[in-house]
Amino acid sequence: MTIDEAIKSGRDIYVCADCAEANGGIWPKGHAATWHMEWPCQACGKEVMICALSDWEWPAKEGGKAMEGRRET
Repeated sequence: MTIDEAIKSGRDIYVCADCAEANGGIWPKGHAATWHMEWPCQACGKEVMICALSDWEWPAKEGGKAMEGRRET
């Protein structure tokens, strides 16, 4: 599943920072999240640190505000 597909469907996948940023994700100022290495990035497949798609802001993506609304504060 691509990041675009996940955002549009509201599905929360786990991605690396490189994939999130390459797809327009912005890390919210002051936001803290749990990063882990339990499985590979669900966007690129690399075994690197990942976090939930909902931890990122997606201002240029359809459904981005819905993902933002699911973020824990």
